[in-house]
Amino acid sequence: MPYIRSVRDFYSFEGHVKNARKNKGLNMIDEWYKFPVFYFSCTPNIYPSDCDIKYPEKSKMFDYEMEVAAVIGRRTINCHGSECIKSVYGFMIMNDWSLRDIQREEMKVLLGPAKGKDYATSFGRYFVTSDEILSKRDKNNKINLKMETYVNDKLYSSGNLNEIYFSFCDMIERASEDVPLLPGDIIGSGTFNTGCILELGTEYLRKGDTVTMRSDDLGILTNRVV
Repeated sequence: MPYIRSVRDFYSFEGHVKNARKNKGLNMIDEWYKFPVFYFSCTPNIYPSDCDIKYPEKSKMFDYEMEVAAVIGRRTINCHGSECIKSVYGFMIMNDWSLRDIQREEMKVLLGPAKGKDYATSFGRYFVTSDEILSKRDKNNKINLKMETYVNDKLYSSGNLNEIYFSFCDMIERASEDVPLLPGDIIGSGTFNTGCILELGTEYLRKGDTVTMRSDDLGILTNRVV
């Protein structure tokens, strides 16, 4: 796994945002469409594939989030449009573990997420270079990359990166405004449509569960909750 300097996790799938807000009794907001938003995650709590994830003591609503991570490979600041993707060295599977009950309470204060999100982030065992992934772009310049998530070998989530609303170029342009992105910085895509338990409305993770994310293009990410 490459050195990870920082993690900016975005919120770029319209379907995920709509479903998550609906489950909270909230309507979609116009501001979401104006620019991609993100938060900073906690880099000391990054875990590789096959590493156990301890169930959080203060949460009863532990969730996975199925994402793709772009790894910045060169210093970039104030980039624009299609040139932004040139700063990406490669891609990995990403699991943004979330403590939904803690996140819900924090967001009422209109600041965060903080402890609801910095508990753990996992990245897949394979790092795939940009030329391979970008070659899968379709006529609309969207990356055709399928991914699935299984809990204890049962399919929970499936989706495609081409359903994203804000592209990686959009995200990198936003992140690099007046701030340099440096090699080792991560840009998280945000959760795929139906890419988490919050959207599915099923029972949250328990101790002993194994969460596996699979992609023909990015490989496998597996972690067991202990």
